[in-house]
Amino acid sequence: MQSVATVFLSQVEDLPQLEGLITICVDMQMRVQQLTNRYKEEMRRFYYVTPTSYLILIKTFTSLLGTKRNSIIGAIKKFERGLEQLAKAQEQVGELQAKLSELIPVLEVKAAESAAMQKDIEIKKKSVDKEKEDCAVEENAAKKEKEAAEIIRKDCDEALANVMPIYQQAMAAVNSLSSSDVTELRGFKTAPGPALIVARALVLMFQVKKPQYKYVPAADGKGKDVDWWTTAKNTVLTSTLLKDLQ
Repeated sequence: MQSVATVFLSQVEDLPQLEGLITICVDMQMRVQQLTNRYKEEMRRFYYVTPTSYLILIKTFTSLLGTKRNSIIGAIKKFERGLEQLAKAQEQVGELQAKLSELIPVLEVKAAESAAMQKDIEIKKKSVDKEKEDCAVEENAAKKEKEAAEIIRKDCDEALANVMPIYQQAMAAVNSLSSSDVTELRGFKTAPGPALIVARALVLMFQVKKPQYKYVPAADGKGKDVDWWTTAKNTVLTSTLLKDLQ
């Protein structure tokens, strides 16, 4: 992990305290692994920490560092432009002072108009304040819904992490089969015990409709039992079985 962090973090320009950052990355990854063991022991649940998690940690740090650096550079340029504008403003102050004496009478008229406008604004402000309160209520409701959705998402992620190994084992099992296996299975005139179990499982898994079931007399002579073998051969043990299983 130290070597991986060294390779990726060394690519970042002007990065002081490189060794310290590498140590922190390794320590964070090791602590998370320790916490997953504690999580398993105390909660009986699994959380998988993979090498990809470590790479994402390093990538997140470098990405965040780049974002912060760009933000700082943007702020510096912004302040530089501000200083330039302040310098120009000082030159314009003298001109504006001369014009101000001419504009005072006009400003007095505008002040009267502004007072009337202010009254109208105060009336409208009350309406705006009411709408603002309504928006705040809606915002709080939206935050609660977002928090609830986040809890559901985390539960789904955990459930997916638990089920993926089962899914991968199932896919590996299906991929290990061949068309000759299906042909051999269909070739049995009388199904042996394991084949009969497979036949019944296939019929139930693919939800074959009951009208397609075949029956044989019950062993006790009363009623009928499902003939799982014949039913499977007529419905699911076909040339498309492997594709259907996938």
